Amino acid sequence: MSQITACPDNDGPTLYPHKTGCWYPQQRSDQNEFPPHPRAVNLVFRLELLNQVEVDIPLFLVNREAHSVAMAWLRDQDIKKHYDADQKLQYFSRPFDAKRDAVCIPRDKFYDFCDEPMGRLSDPEVFGRTFFAMSNMRRIAVPEGLLKTEASSMERLFDWFPDIRVIFIVVGRFPEFVDHDVEVQPRWELEKKEGRVYAWNLDVRRFEWEDGQSIGDEALLGQIEEAGKVLVSSLEMRKVRRFELRPVFAARKEPVL
Repeated sequence: MSQITACPDNDGPTLYPHKTGCWYPQQRSDQNEFPPHPRAVNLVFRLELLNQVEVDIPLFLVNREAHSVAMAWLRDQDIKKHYDADQKLQYFSRPFDAKRDAVCIPRDKFYDFCDEPMGRLSDPEVFGRTFFAMSNMRRIAVPEGLLKTEASSMERLFDWFPDIRVIFIVVGRFPEFVDHDVEVQPRWELEKKEGRVYAWNLDVRRFEWEDGQSIGDEALLGQIEEAGKVLVSSLEMRKVRRFELRPVFAARKEPVL
């Protein structure tokens, strides 16, 4: 096996902790809309401000050739190197990737997640002005217990996160992260086991179960269907072609020393 192929592939869908303080006002650069909004401002969720998670580079110190290959891979993946002086260890982290990763929303933080942007409307840069919410977040993960109590509130997600297209419902143990002030968080990934997906199809204007192995009990599947009913009107209004409610398992990935 060559050192090039020994460098890890892109890791699987990784779960990142939600972090407050990522919403920022940003002056709009394009004022050519009609009707014009000369005092308009974007309220942007800056994904790059989320805490990074740890990632393994097993062959980084094998030999000089592997070292150079690994360094090139680090740059391509936007991975940072860190050094723990106390333990005399180096470790690596990568930022959130909107194309494959998801932000974890604990049950007790769901409303904070939905309502945090409202707190920014009193900022001097935003107050009294027309604003547009902007977020490239496409995937979130919530605990299965959230559907038991907050399914009727799921459509609130679209008020500020209109681009969400997948909600992972984590069955069993939900990811646990350390204090949000810690820059690099432990890595949790979605297990590769493919479960059934409850998918919205705009062409037929309904949710349907797609083939796959069932994850969760019948009660959970019923709660997923109830959540789907709540989301239908928002999905139709926004002409969303596909949207997924996907039950999954998550697992902590321990670093390779």
